[in-house]
Amino acid sequence: MTKSFGSPGRKPARPGIRGKQPDRSAMPGFSQAPGQDDSAMPAWSPNLGGAPAQETQTGEEEFVEPRKTDPHKRIVALLFDFAAAYLAGVIVAMIPFVNRFIPLQIVLVVALLGRDYLFGGRGIGKNLMGLRVVDARTGEAPTILQSVLRNIVLMAPFVVLQTVPLLLKFSPFGWLNEAVMSLINIVGMVYVAIVLPLESYRAYSREDGLRIGDELAGTTIIESTMDFSSPFQR
Repeated sequence: MTKSFGSPGRKPARPGIRGKQPDRSAMPGFSQAPGQDDSAMPAWSPNLGGAPAQETQTGEEEFVEPRKTDPHKRIVALLFDFAAAYLAGVIVAMIPFVNRFIPLQIVLVVALLGRDYLFGGRGIGKNLMGLRVVDARTGEAPTILQSVLRNIVLMAPFVVLQTVPLLLKFSPFGWLNEAVMSLINIVGMVYVAIVLPLESYRAYSREDGLRIGDELAGTTIIESTMDFSSPFQR
């Protein structure tokens, strides 16, 4: 005679959960039955054995919305940058042997072109005034190329005046050198008289405060905190 549990002659009941059984097809982690509409599945649930699930991220870049900053802060920051660049030129000019090959003007131009690369887009002047230049597409600090492109609009005449004479030293025609330099001086004065006021007007009047240099480099200026901890980006 076999021994049984419970009433004689009855098999033991299997333990179960009281209440209505949950619908497993609606739970995350379970694929749908063949022929079932895919739109009923949660977008975040895994698709087991079926077609790849569509990504929720579109992959598009998030742009930083340009906002106008205080133009007076930008002017003061520019003055600080000029002073810092001039001080750097004076220091280089005091170094023996080096000052024979790197004049003060070259240091001044290079420092002003790369000023927005230092301190994560803050430079010297903007750092003191609580401003920062960032990439308008990523919000990250600008690259050295973006810094040059952003400032080349302001520094173009000075860059030409420093580079062309070096190239003319190799020219055997003295009269050509004088004619070229006279033309450069005229074009430079016209450029300064038109472009620099236009850049200042755009920074002051536009709601986004973008200069031509910002649109060329893909950058914008935002409010930031002062940070002199790391002059170069890591």
